[in-house]
Amino acid sequence: MKRHALFRIALLINLLNATAAFASVPRLINYQGVLTDAVGVVLEGAHDLAFSIYEDSTATTAAWTEVHSAVPLSKGVFSVILGGLTPITDEVFAGSSRWLGIGVDSSQETAPRMRLTSVPWAIRSAVADSARVAASGGGGESLWESDGQNVYRSLGRIGLGTANPVSSLHISNSNPDVTLDMTSASTDLGPEIVLSRGGLTQARVYWARTDSAVHITNPIRDGIIIKGNRLGINVSKPRAVLHLRDATSTAWLGDPTGLLVRPYRLSGRYDQYIPFGSYSVLDVSDSSSVAQRAIMGTSLKGTGGYFSGSQGVRAGGSDYGVYASSYKLNGSSNNPIGVYANVGAEPSVTSGSKYGLRGYVSGGASTNYAVYGYATGATTNYAGYFSGNVRVTGTLTKGAGAFEIDHPLDPANMYLRHSFVESPEMLNVYSGTCVLDANGKAVVELPKYFEALNRSYRYQLTCVGSYAPVFIAQEISGNTFTIAGGIIGTTVCWQVTGVRKDAYAQAHPIIVEENKSNDQVHKYLHPQLYNKSAENGVDSNDDN
Repeated sequence: MKRHALFRIALLINLLNATAAFASVPRLINYQGVLTDAVGVVLEGAHDLAFSIYEDSTATTAAWTEVHSAVPLSKGVFSVILGGLTPITDEVFAGSSRWLGIGVDSSQETAPRMRLTSVPWAIRSAVADSARVAASGGGGESLWESDGQNVYRSLGRIGLGTANPVSSLHISNSNPDVTLDMTSASTDLGPEIVLSRGGLTQARVYWARTDSAVHITNPIRDGIIIKGNRLGINVSKPRAVLHLRDATSTAWLGDPTGLLVRPYRLSGRYDQYIPFGSYSVLDVSDSSSVAQRAIMGTSLKGTGGYFSGSQGVRAGGSDYGVYASSYKLNGSSNNPIGVYANVGAEPSVTSGSKYGLRGYVSGGASTNYAVYGYATGATTNYAGYFSGNVRVTGTLTKGAGAFEIDHPLDPANMYLRHSFVESPEMLNVYSGTCVLDANGKAVVELPKYFEALNRSYRYQLTCVGSYAPVFIAQEISGNTFTIAGGIIGTTVCWQVTGVRKDAYAQAHPIIVEENKSNDQVHKYLHPQLYNKSAENGVDSNDDN
């Protein structure tokens, strides 16, 4: 390996304190040296030089590195500016000593490393770490002192915008006449901030020794008080986490457990209210068994609570994510709605899906309900009502089923209903008619998917107009079957049923008979049909 010797003949460091008061100091180092080979012969030409700064003379990890390519040498002399390619940050010179190492043409660094030292007058800059600042006049008497971390003064007052400060900190703006004072005028008060205008106090912020609370007041009302974890507005002693009082009334609207603000009553009438009603905030640390509501909205004519945003309401809880109730007042024509969702889109939005209500449940519960409906007590009860198409991708379990349409013979006045056909098996039914040919036969073609979907085929044949001993001459194969045994021109009605064998049917077969779970024993889907009370219903354990 070719070895080089480096004689460092000059080092000018312009990297000074970056936080100088009046100028931005360049973070650059002017470095010059002479490069020779191992026997002292100076080098010529261009060479790659790598400069690194270390915390000590033997450190293996550099705090900073910069490579200068093809540096020209004249009689071995070179000159470079360090920091122009890789910035030299404050952290590079954060320690008490630093060492410079130099590598030539990707070879090992020259030895030994050189310790970097201060430019003589830069030594004075070290005083800045513990300097006394803001000397006054030419005498140099200190107004401010510093201990290296804090800047402070022990005596006197500070005035901004005024030559006659009246408190520890006095800020004044003569146009308009607004002042801010920081003082401790009373023995009962701690630090105090006073906001004034036109010589009159407009607001005060202070800490009172008498109640160990922070007060924000104005000359008219008690204002805001913060005591421990309680916040009071227009009260002198908050009795809840949040305690409010009507600014125009002397009545207390809170109670020991929380806050209740009723809607304003207009003109002395109980039927006139501001559209946005009331809310209640309870102390969440209250361990009483009384039902608590962190936020409760009430409005007899209007909106109890209004939320707007990309997620209008986002709720979560150990029992209820969203709990909504509604009731109908006497004489009201409105239909109460517990939860009402209305989803729209701008006219330019023509793609994607919208959901008025979307339910999703996951986890390890014994039974999950993405949407659960329960209705009782009325003449007609609908746990769910859908006006439009309903798509179910899973298994639909029901007590009974029917279609309902406007009656074809009297659509204006009557409905027509037909019941579903039920079976303990997952059956598909196919039917049709055919006419027998000259050989008394007919070949019936079924859908192409028939055999892929069905198994366990069953047949029924009925002749129309005359009797014939028709039979299935060839069972279903290739999605066709053959009828024979009749005479030419005979019409035959046929019906074929098959049991589903598709992947879903095999994974989710109908369990015809099943024992009730322990929590449903002696419970009924329809207890009233067995002369049982509603408490004997399978839904009686659910909160409704």
